[in-house]
Amino acid sequence: SFSVQSGVFNVDGYEKEVQGLWAYTLTVGLYGKAIAGELGLNPENAFLCGLLHAIGKPYVTHTVNFHQRNSDVRHPWPVLDRVIRESYVEAGRQLAVAWELPESVREAIMLHEDCACEKATSPVKGAAITCLARHLANSILSSDVVAEQQITALPVAQLLGVSQSHVASWLDMRESIQANVAPMVI
Repeated sequence: SFSVQSGVFNVDGYEKEVQGLWAYTLTVGLYGKAIAGELGLNPENAFLCGLLHAIGKPYVTHTVNFHQRNSDVRHPWPVLDRVIRESYVEAGRQLAVAWELPESVREAIMLHEDCACEKATSPVKGAAITCLARHLANSILSSDVVAEQQITALPVAQLLGVSQSHVASWLDMRESIQANVAPMVI
């Protein structure tokens, strides 16, 4: 296992990418908190689920960087990104077990993808909330304009029973969430 102090978020040569990941997970966490609050679920748990759902990504980045530290050649980001995408969920699962994280957080780490979140059994719905929060976060971080109907039509939105007015209020939070994330990204 590792600690944040070990430099997992301080990765030579990939600072911009890890900073982007930090901004993304903060955004997912804040959206998760808003979703849970509006649905009468646990906002703090949802924030933690969103924040940690991709914890395997910086760990994999750190591990690869550690093993290439004595090399003059660094893997280009697209190569490393592929390795991360193929292994971050399992790395995150192992960290969650080692850290004895709550079941809802472990489920969010393992089941945050669209096709998987319905398998979660935790009553706080951390995986489903994280999945929906990811879609909302991506609407902020991409240049695409996302319509309320697109989000409402997602299977996870239907699983959580969200309405178009819920989605409209969350999309309206865009600037507020960006303002909260900006000072936390260093």
